[in-house]
Amino acid sequence: MLANFVELVSAWSSPRVQGQIARQTGLDINEGDVRTLHTLGRIGGSVRPAQLALDLHLSRPTMSKSLARLLAAGLVERTAVAGDRRATDISLTPSGARAYQGLIDAGTAMVRDALRLAPGIDTNSIVQFTRALGATI
Repeated sequence: MLANFVELVSAWSSPRVQGQIARQTGLDINEGDVRTLHTLGRIGGSVRPAQLALDLHLSRPTMSKSLARLLAAGLVERTAVAGDRRATDISLTPSGARAYQGLIDAGTAMVRDALRLAPGIDTNSIVQFTRALGATI
């Protein structure tokens, strides 16, 4: 069971699957940029690009390219940091926040649909397990 769960998490977080979920919501962005959008949504505020690159384990040039694509799509915005003319913060635009919520809603629907295929499953146990696992990360 645990090996199946690890395989599921790996597949779910892959750029290919995340890209499929994004396309299902009508979001037409690079598969690799879905992680960036999701992370910004999870943060819920603004963040420096260098910190975002660290959080996502991306090089700064790769992060810059991802952010440039998301900026061009109108999903993120740059804001100057007060007191530091060279620094900028990145945050979701209202369109980006809607896109993030669409990703969450699509993922939730996928899990809900899968649970319907296994009516005898104890969802409380699954919730406890995922919370315990999340606490170790």
